[in-house]
Amino acid sequence: MILYYDRINKKQTGIFRNEDETIISTDDRVKAFWEPRASNEDLAFDNNGLPYVKTYAMQADGTRYSHYLDTPDIDGIYQPDTVKIEAELQAQAEAEFRAKRDELLKEADIKIFKLQDNGQDQTAWRQYRQALRDSTDTWVLPVKPI
Repeated sequence: MILYYDRINKKQTGIFRNEDETIISTDDRVKAFWEPRASNEDLAFDNNGLPYVKTYAMQADGTRYSHYLDTPDIDGIYQPDTVKIEAELQAQAEAEFRAKRDELLKEADIKIFKLQDNGQDQTAWRQYRQALRDSTDTWVLPVKPI
């Protein structure tokens, strides 16, 4: 399939889709290619390679969502894909949790080695370290020993 912008001869003459057909830029079928678009609009191409504008729902702060459904709603607006967005947010939260937990594990290791070097009891810190390792089951960080 040849998209409209793939073989532009001139802005005035449009493209040659094949030997017999030329689409000029003033043709209503391709006007979306030349018109300015708002921040919630993107240029897309249909199965025939002709351009059209896709309109997206925006967040309250005026930014776009990270994922949208594949089909527009009854008003022709693409709505956010809340399932994908929530999955992405969950994955991000889990990554941040693991990063914090990894820092605490390093800290616990250092504390355990220091206690061991001084001949002191490390039981509480070893239990804490194990609780840190198990914390991805509950997604709650344990309390540090004193």
